[in-house]
Formats: sequence, C-alpha cells, structure tokens
Amino acid sequence: ITDKDSFVSLVEGRQLTRDGQPFRFRAVGFGNLYSLDIGEYGFSLAESDHHAERDFERVADLGFNSIRFAINGNWYRDDPRGFWRWLDRNLGWAREHDLLLIFDLHVPIGGAWLDASDGPRDFRIWTDPEFRAANLAFWNAVATRYRDEPAVGGYDILNEPVTVDATGDQWRNLAAEMVRTIRAADPNHLL
Repeated sequence: ITDKDSFVSLVEGRQLTRDGQPFRFRAVGFGNLYSLDIGEYGFSLAESDHHAERDFERVADLGFNSIRFAINGNWYRDDPRGFWRWLDRNLGWAREHDLLLIFDLHVPIGGAWLDASDGPRDFRIWTDPEFRAANLAFWNAVATRYRDEPAVGGYDILNEPVTVDATGDQWRNLAAEMVRTIRAADPNHLL
C-alpha cells in the first residue's frame, strides 16, 4: 500500500501538497501524436517515436516535475494490451526521473472536433449512449489500474469539450458521471 502523502493532494483553497510539503505543478505537455489512430500512417504505440526515456530525463533536467500526457481514447478501445504496455512504460520512465504524469483524455472515444482538416468532426460522445459508456469504462479502467500509483499526478478528464447543445449541460452531465466513475475506483488522484 502506498503512503497517501506520496499523492498530490488539495489541502485548502488552491494549496497542493505532496510528501507533506507544499507542491506546485511545473509541467510540460507531451502530445503523443494524439491525432493519430492506431495504424494510421503506420502509427503504433509500441513503436511511436514521439518521445523516449531520454525526453523524460530532459524534462527533469529542465526543472519540470510533471508532464501533461495526451491520450487518444481510441487507442485503449482498439488495442487495450498495447495501450497498457505503452502507458506502463511511460509511467516507469516518469518514476525513474521523479516526474508525474497528468493523464489528459485529449481525444475521447466518439469525439473529435477541433481539427476539421483531419476529417469530419465527431460529436457522438454527447448523443450516443455506447460512446458515453465507453468513455466511462475507459476512466474506470485507468482509475482502477493506477489508483495506488504515485507517479500519476492527476486526471484531466476531457480536453476542451465542445458540445452540441447551447447550454453546456451535456458537458456538465458527462463530467459529473466521469468524476463519479473515477472516484468510485480512485480517491487518491486529483481531477
């Protein structure tokens, strides 16, 4: 069992702590070629050349303590074993260099909306119960697997949501479901 102090925690207002000391995220972002699906242009998580362990070393040498780590939810859906190997390898590199990964669901299953040049926009996450359930299952799997992992700095549950309703209720409702899903499995990490 991991010591609860090893997780980044919110203690009061905006004050974070880790290992009993005040903590502040100093992060860089790894895009991880999030816009590519597995197999697209030969893309493979196992052979991705986006970054290597040396890049984690460089991040630490520059004085950063964390990496916002973009994830395409379709990678998990399309190749769960490959996805876990990839994520575990990166977490190992983060631990080795005393860095935290902030998992950023950059492309949800059933959602892609910002770069129309890469193909049609996809808003099914808001209207299709199957895609909603797939994203909740993704977060449940991640939170269950990493609930005791101190190299995880937190979960960015959905990058830049763009809804198809005028009220934003679609986002608020899905966010609440994602939070409940994650919290049911993992009370340790920030959201």
